[in-house]
Amino acid sequence: FSRSLFGCFFGYMAFPPMCTASSIPQPSYENLPCFVFLDAGSSGCYTVNESFESPGVRETGDVRMKKTIWIVRTAVCLALLLVLQVATKSLGQFVTGSCVNLVLAMAALTGGVWSGVIVAVISPFCAYALGIGPAFLLFVPCVALGNAVYAVLFALLVGRFLTAQHLTAWGCMALAAAAKGLALYLVLVKLVAPTVVPAAKLAAVTAAFTWPQLVTALIGGALACLLAPVVKKALEKRN
Repeated sequence: FSRSLFGCFFGYMAFPPMCTASSIPQPSYENLPCFVFLDAGSSGCYTVNESFESPGVRETGDVRMKKTIWIVRTAVCLALLLVLQVATKSLGQFVTGSCVNLVLAMAALTGGVWSGVIVAVISPFCAYALGIGPAFLLFVPCVALGNAVYAVLFALLVGRFLTAQHLTAWGCMALAAAAKGLALYLVLVKLVAPTVVPAAKLAAVTAAFTWPQLVTALIGGALACLLAPVVKKALEKRN
């Protein structure tokens, strides 16, 4: 037994196992200096780049960047909508409403469904807090609902056909405007307003939420259909 043990020991010392480059685990750290590995099984050598960033890490960084860009665009649309409401308040409903629908449509076309929905839902509450929204608090969720319907249809339908099928996109734009007007009429005018507005003032208060909503939604949607392709191309070039 001792002879065999000493034989294995001296055999190991005389002929140690060759460590190849493939058996060396590559470090997972980032931004390390360049290394040169000698291949004991051949006469060559190879270098390893100083960056050991794995595809998974790179992909995670890309996802974070996209999320950051999406958040910034959504915030910009929300801020722009509020600024336009304040700036055009004295110009009447048709100017202000058209600007609001333009921003809603652009948020949905450039940022997707959730960007449009977030701007559509949050903006009426912010406008009410700033004193430029509906006169009654119970009207605010109704306006948010109408805006959300408009934004969702723009993102799912208009955005789908805008670049390839222009006539279909314009038809979907008209559908989104009609759906918003119908939602506001049924929920706000017929359901909520009679419970909070005196009967003598009901017609005057709810007049702004009837056919003018359809007109401003059509104007804002038409402007968005014209501007969105140009804006999207500019954003893609910057990315």
